Amino acid sequence: MKNPGVLAIATMLGVIAGCAPTQARRTTLEDGPVSSPSECEGVWRFACTAESRTLDLRGSGSFTYSADSCLRGPTERGTWSASNDRIRLTTAEEVYPHLADELLVVTWGPRRYLVPSDGLATFCNMVNAGEEPGASLLGLSSPAFVRVHGGDLPADGKPALPPPWDAWILDAPVVACVIDSVLSIPDVRTTPHELETRVTLDAGLDKGLVPGMTLFPVDEPGPFSPITLTEVSADRSQGVMTRWRPLALGSAVSTRVTTPREWIDAHPPRDG
Repeated sequence: MKNPGVLAIATMLGVIAGCAPTQARRTTLEDGPVSSPSECEGVWRFACTAESRTLDLRGSGSFTYSADSCLRGPTERGTWSASNDRIRLTTAEEVYPHLADELLVVTWGPRRYLVPSDGLATFCNMVNAGEEPGASLLGLSSPAFVRVHGGDLPADGKPALPPPWDAWILDAPVVACVIDSVLSIPDVRTTPHELETRVTLDAGLDKGLVPGMTLFPVDEPGPFSPITLTEVSADRSQGVMTRWRPLALGSAVSTRVTTPREWIDAHPPRDG
């Protein structure tokens, strides 16, 4: 009999993994900069399994922004303008979750994304992970909006990003080995956070890693336990992850998320 837990994981994560874009030729900012506000008019959306957020940029210069989740608040309204590759928003009244005041227009082949200025690291990590930036749980804190139906277009090459973010997009996934893993128990009186696991990896600048990048346990499906790098040297890197137990020494981690299908293939259900 097949393990129902395995099938449940596959069902829950399949939507995310099925959106993974491909990478081939490099595009540049000159391939498709924003030359007029009319190019940005329309409905943009971030939609993962947990919630969806919608940004409607209207030709009149006004916008509406709404979130559909268990923490849904009132609709945010204001005005917007476009200059070169940036959208600037002026909000009449802030609501939760608040929308960033400035969004960068990122071109990825025929796709267009609106990315918060403080969310470029998250966007790059989602691309490296093989996740669709407009539909990944990784983007909840700083969502990247994709034009409605734009996520169905092919992602050709690499997204066109300004320095230093263009160097964050890896040519191929980086796989590293855990050489140290220690569970850190914070003092709840001064650090009221969840338990952290501090991890040391056998890869660093030599593999293209930089502080702020995320890696994921290869033996676990989905983007649920990312390691965020805090220090990177020539051939070593250190990072932290929210986790109740250390990672096994010698286990593999990767900048690319293990898809449910890959995980199931590596852990076939037992008959019994």
